[in-house]
Amino acid sequence: MTRSDIDRMFTIIFIISAVIFFLIYRWLKKSNTEEPRKKEFSVGKNHSTQQRPDVLFRAGPPDIRESPGGLLRERGLIILMAIVLRLIFAMAIDGFPNDIACFKAWSQAAADDFAGLYSKGEEFFLDYPPGYMYVLFFLGTIRNLFSIPSNSAIFTLIIKTPAIIADVVSGNILYHLSAGRLSEKYRLFVMSLYLFNPVVFFLSTIWGQIDSIVALLILAACIYLSREKYELAAVFFAIGVLVKPQGIIFLPILFFECLYIMLAKREVKRVFIAAACFAGTFVFGVLPFSLGQSPLWIIKLYLGTLESYNYASMNAYNFFSLLGANFRDASDTLLFFKFSTWGLLSIVMFTALTGFVTYMYHKKRLVKDELHDGNERGNENGLRDMTNIMPFLGSALLLLGVTTFAHKMHERYFFPALLLLLAVYCLNGGAVFGGVYILASTAGFFNSLLIFSKYYTDNLENMTMSPAIFTISALTVFATVIAWLFTLRSKGEIPASTE
Repeated sequence: MTRSDIDRMFTIIFIISAVIFFLIYRWLKKSNTEEPRKKEFSVGKNHSTQQRPDVLFRAGPPDIRESPGGLLRERGLIILMAIVLRLIFAMAIDGFPNDIACFKAWSQAAADDFAGLYSKGEEFFLDYPPGYMYVLFFLGTIRNLFSIPSNSAIFTLIIKTPAIIADVVSGNILYHLSAGRLSEKYRLFVMSLYLFNPVVFFLSTIWGQIDSIVALLILAACIYLSREKYELAAVFFAIGVLVKPQGIIFLPILFFECLYIMLAKREVKRVFIAAACFAGTFVFGVLPFSLGQSPLWIIKLYLGTLESYNYASMNAYNFFSLLGANFRDASDTLLFFKFSTWGLLSIVMFTALTGFVTYMYHKKRLVKDELHDGNERGNENGLRDMTNIMPFLGSALLLLGVTTFAHKMHERYFFPALLLLLAVYCLNGGAVFGGVYILASTAGFFNSLLIFSKYYTDNLENMTMSPAIFTISALTVFATVIAWLFTLRSKGEIPASTE
């Protein structure tokens, strides 16, 4: 496959995605299925509003009598279309050679000797933590059971299937998150924005990477955090760290939410239980591979993975790439400091800013909760929406900040932020979050496409700076800065769209 073949292929994918968006929009707009009209409900003490069919974002929570899934047939067809397209392209294209080859080799090794997977020493390259090895063990077992050739399109499809499933599950979760906030037709359109997003489709179906699985795990953790189920949230955060080292980026979110319940709600016991759930899940995931290993082998694995990418940027077209520092050694100097020092300062800064935004948000939320209890006590319908959106928003902001301004970043590390941004939009609305989702998706798609085409064709010239790298990097930085400025300007008062 030549570079021109790849360019034509991805042009086709982009056009197909645009056509699908347009057709779904027109189809839902012309649908004769009407949503049940909602009755008036109280928003404040003396204020009410009538839900109109043309209002996409509702001003309050759903009427519990509303029938969900008013467009069940349309929803099923959208999901079926997303699955069929993925299956076709997943079998037709081998994927990113290095990653697919690793996943296939690891799956076969796991099926042959699961417990001894990490004890093979230097003879066997394995830089992923143990979490995804459970999945690869299952995939390798299927291959052995049916004697599927390693280099076959069927086995490539099997390797890509977990990420494809994660795409579809994530799209459906977005649909359910928006219940009562978006109209039924718009809920389907937002689900389609994820399922047919070119970069979402590309990374799982074409490339064959598992970033969509990490995104799904973090989304699940954020959902449980928002519902104050901290123990389950800790379990999913731990699984995220076990699947990929990048899951560590999200741990401050769990810490800040636990700090909130410890200080504001005096629930110290629950914090320790959540910490125990995190530690227990992590140890349980690592234990089967630990026989015959040194006690700190897993720590060495994580550190070794991080140290192997000692560059200012490793194909992540972000702030450092904007300065022409892609593949520059992290020990090189930029304005009196090493790139690695700037990267660490960025991580500390964005972690601190996330903590500040979380504090401001919960402070405003507590005031609203007290006002509601004083003004609307006894409301028989309980019609209020106090959903905690900060786990979703904080995770998205922190990831955008770190992947844009820290060192050692790959082109795919930003990916979970897309799912989290759409979750924020589903829960809270706001054109800014939708706009950042589109900007980040565009930058991420062309970043990943450029890297894929270069490595696939061994065409590795101009990896440091080019007009394409500069444009993508500038768009990435712009999207991140816009998201952070909007959130900081709100000072914890994140507005929602109602019209």
